[in-house]
Amino acid sequence: MKNVLTRVITATLLCFVGAALALQVQHQEPLAPLPEADAVLEVWSTAPGLDDLATMFKARHNNVVIKVKTFPTGADLYKSLQAALLRGEGMPDVARVEYAFLPWLQRSNGLLDLRNNANLGSVFVPWAWSQVSSLGGVYGVPQDIGALALLYREDIFGRYSIAAPRTWADFARVGEALQSKTKGQVKLTNFDRSSLFFAALLWAQGGRLWTSEDSGYTQTLDSVLARQMLSYWGGLIRKNIVTTLPEYSVEHWNALRSGRLASAIIPAWALGAFARNLEPAVQKGAQYRLAVLPNAGKTSSGNWGGSSLVVAKATRFPDAATAFALYSTTAADAIASMWTKESRLPAMQSGFNLAELNGSPTFAFGENPAEFYQQASSSIPEKFEWSPWLPTADAVYRKLFDSALNNQISFGQLAERWQKQTLELAWREGFTVR
Repeated sequence: MKNVLTRVITATLLCFVGAALALQVQHQEPLAPLPEADAVLEVWSTAPGLDDLATMFKARHNNVVIKVKTFPTGADLYKSLQAALLRGEGMPDVARVEYAFLPWLQRSNGLLDLRNNANLGSVFVPWAWSQVSSLGGVYGVPQDIGALALLYREDIFGRYSIAAPRTWADFARVGEALQSKTKGQVKLTNFDRSSLFFAALLWAQGGRLWTSEDSGYTQTLDSVLARQMLSYWGGLIRKNIVTTLPEYSVEHWNALRSGRLASAIIPAWALGAFARNLEPAVQKGAQYRLAVLPNAGKTSSGNWGGSSLVVAKATRFPDAATAFALYSTTAADAIASMWTKESRLPAMQSGFNLAELNGSPTFAFGENPAEFYQQASSSIPEKFEWSPWLPTADAVYRKLFDSALNNQISFGQLAERWQKQTLELAWREGFTVR
């Protein structure tokens, strides 16, 4: 196929197949409330796919009007949500929110608790369900996942007789080999500057940053694992083996297309973007393949991104809003549309058994990666929490990361300073945290 990323997925990890068959359950959409007559819903999102889902939902409930507002970035969406919550008015009825930002959004007590609408706990993968249900209620319905995998240039690795890494030590050796054999022309991968990317890699190794208790939060940004990981990645960056380009920027895509970057750590929701942007390289013979993160038999993946649909407590139409949230996350046609049009994989466990996900995809992948990412998702640790002051913590991390890049501090010092500065700011914001 001319318009595909050939050989993205092969029969990698055949053990996954047996596990996938064992996990299969018949898809069944949970019961949802009947929408109120003549309900009018406003829905906010950063992804255009909700327009299609709104049209499909209206085919079921033709007395419901849905107005979808699409924001260019997550930052724009969250800024508008925060402003509406502060004003106490102007909230949408439904919004698509990343898992990581749910505690931050719920700290204003503006989200509707959905736990009485359906028994959803067994419907979704455990880690995703934990993301929406760890705040004393159910404040979102999991929609899609951001499980991580390693996408690498099989042709480049083969050219230099390099095997795909199984451990992070192997990963570093691969980077050093590429640097030596290409005289520095090919870098191993790119490291994103956001704390959410770092958190996903930490999550994949069983680490945690925050833990909530009845008495407040415990913050552990300066754990032994966090220090080790930052020192590890900082060492690769210092050796010029790993780049720090803005993720999915023009520079990043150009480096991947040209072969100057030999791999990328990609979340499930980025499959479509990678397919579109790397197609020119495939046309010229580039060969891509997915592999699990090199965690040496430990947890194979963490989650970066992925979203839930939340319902505002102030909505005039709670039944219609809840019904739309449930439809968009669990209905067979909604899941199929999300996959074929947006390249987003469901958080609903049985959604992976739909024919549309297990047949030939309609976008730019030659072989279907759904089963691969299902297994990556099933291996993500269930317990991982975020703090209500996440935007503050991320801003501090980014500033300190830039300081480390500029040699003002070492990468080994980053975790300690991140913990101290974020803790002080959280106290100033009135949070009980130790």
